[in-house]
Amino acid sequence: KREKTESGFKVELTSQGKKFADKLHDAEKIVIRKPRQWDGKWRMVIFDVWERRKGVRERLRRLLIKAGFLRIQDSVWVHPYSCEELVVFIRNDLKLGSGLLYIIAEGIENDKKLKIHFGLN
Repeated sequence: KREKTESGFKVELTSQGKKFADKLHDAEKIVIRKPRQWDGKWRMVIFDVWERRKGVRERLRRLLIKAGFLRIQDSVWVHPYSCEELVVFIRNDLKLGSGLLYIIAEGIENDKKLKIHFGLN
């Protein structure tokens, strides 16, 4: 919201803007903890977000990058450590429902580059 004052303009977030800023802040507070030893399992996030929700899709990608995920295909992202809390928050916050899946995989074919990227044995 913008108002003209004697000295220029006063800019203030609307109540809707404050709620949005709080959600962004909450998402950034969730940290994926690195255990002492990797359990050998990959955590994958796969999603299907319609073109008309492109902004949501881009926000999802930014959140995954910030959390340390690595993109292995356009809508397939991977992380070596447990991150279910973050995924549940993102799914609810972005209203993705079944459009976002969290998978725990025993292995990924040819994962040598992934292991190198994440600094795993």
